[in-house]
Amino acid sequence: MPTPTAPHGGTRPALLARQQYWLLAGVVLLCLLAALGVQQWAAREAVVQQLAQQNRASAHWLALALQGEVLAEPTKRDAVLAAHVASARLQRVILRDSEGRVRWRQEVAVAPVWAPAIYARLLALDDTSASAPLRGPGGAPAGNVLVEAQGGDAVDVLWQGLLQSALVLGLLGLGVLIAAAWGVRALRRLLADAVEQANAFCDGRYTRVPAPALPELQPLAASMNLLGERVQALFAAQAADLEQLRRQAHLDALTALPMRRHFMARLEQALGSEAAPAELGLVLLRVRDLAGMNRRVGHATADQVLQAVAHVLQSYPQRADGCFAGRLNGSDFALVLPVGGVADETAQSLARGLRLPLVTLDAAASVAIGAVELGGGRSLQQALALADEALVQAEAMRPYSAVTIADGGAGAMNAARTASDWQQGLSQALEQGRVMLAEFPVTSADGRVLHLDCPMRVQFEPGGAFEPAVRWLAQAQRARLAAAVDERAIELALQAIDADGQARCVNLSAQSLGVSDFMAAVSRRLEGAPQAATRLWIDLPEALALDRPALVQEASRRWRPLGVYLGLEHAGEGLARIHRLTELGLDCVRIDARFVRGLAAADDGDDARRYLRGLVQLVQSVGISIAAEGVDDERDLQLLWSLGFDAATGPAVTTAVAEQANAEIDTHPMSAV
Repeated sequence: MPTPTAPHGGTRPALLARQQYWLLAGVVLLCLLAALGVQQWAAREAVVQQLAQQNRASAHWLALALQGEVLAEPTKRDAVLAAHVASARLQRVILRDSEGRVRWRQEVAVAPVWAPAIYARLLALDDTSASAPLRGPGGAPAGNVLVEAQGGDAVDVLWQGLLQSALVLGLLGLGVLIAAAWGVRALRRLLADAVEQANAFCDGRYTRVPAPALPELQPLAASMNLLGERVQALFAAQAADLEQLRRQAHLDALTALPMRRHFMARLEQALGSEAAPAELGLVLLRVRDLAGMNRRVGHATADQVLQAVAHVLQSYPQRADGCFAGRLNGSDFALVLPVGGVADETAQSLARGLRLPLVTLDAAASVAIGAVELGGGRSLQQALALADEALVQAEAMRPYSAVTIADGGAGAMNAARTASDWQQGLSQALEQGRVMLAEFPVTSADGRVLHLDCPMRVQFEPGGAFEPAVRWLAQAQRARLAAAVDERAIELALQAIDADGQARCVNLSAQSLGVSDFMAAVSRRLEGAPQAATRLWIDLPEALALDRPALVQEASRRWRPLGVYLGLEHAGEGLARIHRLTELGLDCVRIDARFVRGLAAADDGDDARRYLRGLVQLVQSVGISIAAEGVDDERDLQLLWSLGFDAATGPAVTTAVAEQANAEIDTHPMSAV
């Protein structure tokens, strides 16, 4: 079981997606700039060559026009030069004689009209001037003429070309960027599906992704889906084998009822656990003279009698939640009723209902039934003693007799309170803050305290005792106050975590998760304490995962991204039958006390140990840790560690933690000062 340190989710995938998008935009921008630079360089070279060619033509034309007498006559010479400068839009004309002296010079400063000055400076056109030799009368050398055309117009042309190219390339780049972004996004979606599936495999969830449109990724998706299907099939087969092992380890082979050790562990839990009902009924049923029946009708028919009794008893758990039956020995059976006031009626109904099927098999067959109405505060031995007393009285009477004993016990005080009293008292306790969390350590095999298990305690009377859930939980559920209690428990746990940094676990009822706005309210509390939420465990009942797995998935979807760790408590009875356990989003499964209590000394311990070892392998194979509840024997605790359990809680664990703390104080006495 991991120590909670960080939230389950994060924003890194979204950050990477944004980085990829901006990287793509940057690449496109660089490509556009490079294209513009190449285009401008090519245009500049073309303009330079064009200006150089124009200047050479102008120089040669002037050299021809100024030959002979024209060159010798200053008036004619100046007229030709001025006319050509005006018509050819020349920027500079210089006429030199044969000795290099300037005879005529004209320069026109022409700046670009449209292009910015900084662009003209950056463009820096090369010197394109050209010269031609002059010939005087008789063809004698008479100097040369230098011509340079105006470059401002060329710069403007280049600037306009740049703007047009930038517009065209910009539109083209935008189109490319949109198309590339769409393509990358589509590809990222395909890759995200593959990554999500791979992450699901790592988390123990086996999802199926649709076939991607990109042909190159289709084989990968098909392989991942095939792997998921095979793992699911393997998990289902392993769960089926484990369910068969559970029945072999805990159910009587003849009647399919829980065997004595399993029944007793569950009855003890019902009498003393946090979620135990305040009142319950216990019915003991004995098939009279089983040995004589074997002699009269044979073992096969006697077995049919026992099966008929078991069939009638099994009909009660099928109709009522929390009701359970068991076979205690060869002729004795037991039935636990989760509510008070119905034990006598149930015992009489059993006596009447069994007469006909049993007499049909053996005319001399009969049963005796003893029942007791149990209040709170009774131990397992006391409850069995009272029920056995009633059974002895029934055996002393005629066949098919049923005797019921009413037990006052601590439940009398609970019975004195009406439903409205319970609702009012619990509501006032919540409003006035008269609630607290108990703390029981959950440790690993090396003795580390992983977190504290924190059941709720309620003080109904100011200054009175803080009462465990066994006294008030059933009434809270009847009054529809379970959601308010559970929300308050989460609030107290978050406050305690903020105070000392110790991770804590609270258990929620199935009724609370069924309330429409409960999950949203809890999410708001978790968001308000983000640091504490990363050290909070929330346990949900196994029955909820069996009956309404969608609620467990929704709780996981809402709370695990906030850092909460989700567990399944009181598990083991139907764990192998939970549909798609791998997709519930669990971090831990806690095995119910009745599967681990008395394990080391049990006669059927080998089968029970094989079942627990199979549970460990099944749960851990999908990345979920496994813990044991209610361990009260040091031998059982050591056996659980050897079976591979990740964590445990219960009286034996609390004692071990206390002994370790005392040993540390003895070793370092000053640390206690």
